[in-house]
Amino acid sequence: MKLPKVLAALVLAISSWLAQIQLPPGIVQILELTSPKPPFHSITNRNSIKEPADKLTADLYKATFALYGTQTWGNKSETRFLCTATIYQKTPDGYLLLSAGHCVKGKSLPKNLTFSVAEDESQTRFSVTVVKSILDRSTNMDFTVFEWKTAREYPVFNLDIPMNAAVGDDVIIVHFSSELGKQLSDGKIASQIFTDESSWCDICRDNFYITMTNMGPGSSGSAVVSKKTGKIVGITVGTADSTMIIEPISRFSVFVVTPEKNP
Repeated sequence: MKLPKVLAALVLAISSWLAQIQLPPGIVQILELTSPKPPFHSITNRNSIKEPADKLTADLYKATFALYGTQTWGNKSETRFLCTATIYQKTPDGYLLLSAGHCVKGKSLPKNLTFSVAEDESQTRFSVTVVKSILDRSTNMDFTVFEWKTAREYPVFNLDIPMNAAVGDDVIIVHFSSELGKQLSDGKIASQIFTDESSWCDICRDNFYITMTNMGPGSSGSAVVSKKTGKIVGITVGTADSTMIIEPISRFSVFVVTPEKNP
């Protein structure tokens, strides 16, 4: 009865020994091509993971969308993922969504893009229009508002104006970092609004930091929601030294009355 254990140990030892052998490149390539690999969807089957249990997180999941831009020339078009957007207001015809200004007016973006949103990547996209967008590095204003005309029902996250936030408050963000699908991150507000004019980090001025994990490109524009109030206290606009830079929602009132500049 001990023979199977002995065989298992022998197989493990042989496998470890083989792993140390330097095979010629050609053989390595053949092994890589012929070795069976599990299909990608077998390790990313979202149906096997339940939705968030608490209402705040579940609602934020539903109210957060992937933002896409489409460039058209002649009879051809190309659509690319850009950022994250979140519903913040109900309208008679649908909703208003909030994102970052650089998601629309970034220097690397083509002109005359049309925009759309989707509940998750690789899902149906719905057309949205830009109501207003400002990217002004002299004042570090970085907001975009989209209008989405739809009869669908979604949760709405109100803006925390005037802000009722403090250093140490717990916050959550739903985002599409690195185009890996809809993700949840949580953290804490880590600083007051930064006002030092002499800072090396120009984008940090008039913004604040939060500690946050697993966030990167694609999370721009995502709403930062306070667990204390359930309201949006800011949007993600960048990173610096492994912390997230957040545009405080208190500046949204200034954004509303600031005229757009011609590109």
